[in-house]
Amino acid sequence: MPILNFSLKLKTAFLMILFLYFTLSWASFSEMKIYYGGLHSHTSLSDGVAMPEDAFKYARDVAGVDFWAVTDHWDRLDFVGSLGKLGNYIKDSSMNPEKRFQLIKEQAYKEEVPNKFIAIRGFEWNYDDIGHINVFNTDTFIKFSEGQSLEDFYNWLRKQNPEAVAMFNHPSGEGLNIWNNFEYYEDLDKIIDCIEVSNGDFDDYGDRVQYYFISLDKGWHLGPTATEDNHGFNWGTSSENRTAVFIDELNEEKILRALKSHNFYATTDKNLQLYFFANDNPMGSKLSENEINFYIKVIEPDGDKINKVTLYTNGKNIVKEWTMVGENKFEAIYSISLNAKTEVENKTNNALERYYVVEVETIREKGLNPILYEKRNAISSPIWIKL
Repeated sequence: MPILNFSLKLKTAFLMILFLYFTLSWASFSEMKIYYGGLHSHTSLSDGVAMPEDAFKYARDVAGVDFWAVTDHWDRLDFVGSLGKLGNYIKDSSMNPEKRFQLIKEQAYKEEVPNKFIAIRGFEWNYDDIGHINVFNTDTFIKFSEGQSLEDFYNWLRKQNPEAVAMFNHPSGEGLNIWNNFEYYEDLDKIIDCIEVSNGDFDDYGDRVQYYFISLDKGWHLGPTATEDNHGFNWGTSSENRTAVFIDELNEEKILRALKSHNFYATTDKNLQLYFFANDNPMGSKLSENEINFYIKVIEPDGDKINKVTLYTNGKNIVKEWTMVGENKFEAIYSISLNAKTEVENKTNNALERYYVVEVETIREKGLNPILYEKRNAISSPIWIKL
């Protein structure tokens, strides 16, 4: 009995040391602030309303987000487009496609407030039976004549700034082959960094998040985004969908770098905080270690209750699940040991690799009836472990 008691004390002491270690790590990483925003919206330069400056002003002053992207459709930008529901038209014949694309950048600079609000220019390539993809951080956009197939678009993307960021948009099985069933390309894996898990409102999360795991199982290194895909006067207020990035200073360069590094997560709750570490390394990290200590911390500032926290790995297999948490804060450490001989080979890129993802489910009461509630979700970028 004394031996068992001593063993229990050692285990308790070890767990206390781990909690202290990760608490210090979290405190250090928490110096990287969380900034919330949107990466998918439209204006009258394609099939939305108003002008980019109106979208940026609304997102900044009404929605109160930290960053916002206007991503008008490539094919509409390449033609003289209408001002949509405003009932006017761009009649200036000198406003060629490149000038329209440049106009987004000019109006983004105009509405940006240093260290308070960042306006981002992008565009959306779309081919309805193949899929849609947003692109950021390029000097130009693909012209209509150049992008008539996924192969054409991928070839154009390969020639762009290596710091460009691309995002798979609103994946769906409704008649789409979703980018040739997420066919994997090692070179494009360095450019396509994101995938939407919610587009428009929180209630489509359950349908779209499955494609996040499918893409990861294909070998892609992606992080999840939650967007609104606005086409009306509701930039940032049509839902609580947000993409949350970890950066130490609010500017466009650092937002884009966070996206490329997968230091971000998706949430359908506008201010939920999610921290995920493995051996002192935050979400988005790529490790080569066999003994892994995961640290997870969730904070729900508005009082919604955390109902479930799940740690997943390849194939959306559950590693660990904490249910009926019932609080607005959650903190846990979970340790695993990996053996390369027993791991399943990733057939796509011929590497022994595991990914780990944390998903959070919260419950928000509706009215005074405790039976009525709605579920919200957040999901992390992966931590990859190569053996």
